[in-house]
Amino acid sequence: MHNLTANDERIIRLICNQKTSKQIAYELNYTTRTVEDYRKKIMKKTKVINSVGLVVFAIRHGIYKL
Repeated sequence: MHNLTANDERIIRLICNQKTSKQIAYELNYTTRTVEDYRKKIMKKTKVINSVGLVVFAIRHGIYKL
């Protein structure tokens, strides 16, 4: 399937909640760069090209519920 880790899914949910990379970094005690690297890896795993695609993926796969 998509091989997402629990941490990947947590970051996806935060993105779906309109958090910026800076806000996610603060919440998870990461650097902004680390969050941006995670975002890129998640997008590659899920085969999406932007944040909108990531939100659609999350909803379709039950990672995020409206």
